[in-house]
Amino acid sequence: MIPQLIMLIILLIIGKLLGNIYKEKRFAKSKEFKGGQVIDLSDAWIDLNDLPYQKKQQFLSAIEVSIYMTLNTILEKSKYMVFPKISLANILDITPGAPNRKEYLFRLKERNIDFVICELPDFKPLVLIIIERQNNGKKKELSDRLTRNAAEVAKLPYIGLNPNKLSSAEELINKLQKLGLDV
Repeated sequence: MIPQLIMLIILLIIGKLLGNIYKEKRFAKSKEFKGGQVIDLSDAWIDLNDLPYQKKQQFLSAIEVSIYMTLNTILEKSKYMVFPKISLANILDITPGAPNRKEYLFRLKERNIDFVICELPDFKPLVLIIIERQNNGKKKELSDRLTRNAAEVAKLPYIGLNPNKLSSAEELINKLQKLGLDV
């Protein structure tokens, strides 16, 4: 009985090794080099002559366009300007000496703010506009909470907008004035 068990274990090990060799050869064939310049990005080899990108049909959704146009009209003759889809890392810094700086920076880089209102001429960020989308799942909810908490810690006020009940221009003006903007 024991010799048969040992033989079975040996056969299983040989089968596993052969399976690994087959997978390795199959994977190697699908990743053949096509002759373009190759660079290493985050441990993944990228062929610069065969990039899988295409232009998006539109930069903003219909709701985002509507909000942008309203904000742009409100701020048109003021010392402020609105910018859509700005990375949180472009408007917040990590405090000096903070532990885990790389992790916090990564968290900022992976998040975008729907709109940022900046003061001219130095483009100082003053107010964030966040579209509060409903039912996007637990992960999105946690991400949005981190974004709001980061803004609060940085003392950067934000306005949350419900996309199902958009604020009128007058309501937005009132909200911006309550935050100290001269509009």
